[in-house]
Amino acid sequence: NSDYLDSTPVLPGGIKQSYLYQPCFDIGGDFISIMPVGEKGLSVIIADVAGHGITASLATGIIKSAFSIYGETLYDRPSELIAKMNVHMCTVMKNYFATCFYAYIDFSAGTIRMAKAGHPYPLILRKSTGDFLSFASRGTALGFFPDSVFTEQQMSFEPGDQILFYTDGITEQADCNQEMFGEERVMELLRSLTAAGEQDKLRKIFEEMKRFSGKKTFDDDITMLLLEM
Repeated sequence: NSDYLDSTPVLPGGIKQSYLYQPCFDIGGDFISIMPVGEKGLSVIIADVAGHGITASLATGIIKSAFSIYGETLYDRPSELIAKMNVHMCTVMKNYFATCFYAYIDFSAGTIRMAKAGHPYPLILRKSTGDFLSFASRGTALGFFPDSVFTEQQMSFEPGDQILFYTDGITEQADCNQEMFGEERVMELLRSLTAAGEQDKLRKIFEEMKRFSGKKTFDDDITMLLLEM
């Protein structure tokens, strides 16, 4: 059974969160954390370590330690935070890699500042238009090069917007014909479930992915975090 949290206490800023985690082994390689920054904001990080099992779990521990060291002071400087975590990863655990995405949600400014290290951008559904926002920036995965450069993006958010953070375990799950579930299906599902007033969106997406794949076990860890502004 997947670990699942819904109807959780509302986060600072009036944000509702839902979370789903399904590891493919007993020890997972995905990492996600939400850290309130006083009453003024939230920092969100998600990472996906290459591989599975004990070694991946050790690498996840390295990422957690880097975030605990640098996240408290660099919470509002995403590109700098990712760069520090990358150097930490390159130094402490060579030849192991992870994708990572970090976002700082600033309530007073109504903005989200973010940077990525080879990780998919979250799916951001704008309530006022019903469209998903698109972004493009560079940044290699953590652990490749200690001098990697990471760019930063900023966007405004509005009440009712939804932000779905995820690892590629959900989008790259394949069916018997090796067709992947894909980002487009996730987007279509989130849009239609929102229009239908569904409160259990992540479970519905997960169940549709299981139906699509026809499998009871999965090829990769599956992690999704939905923030409803």
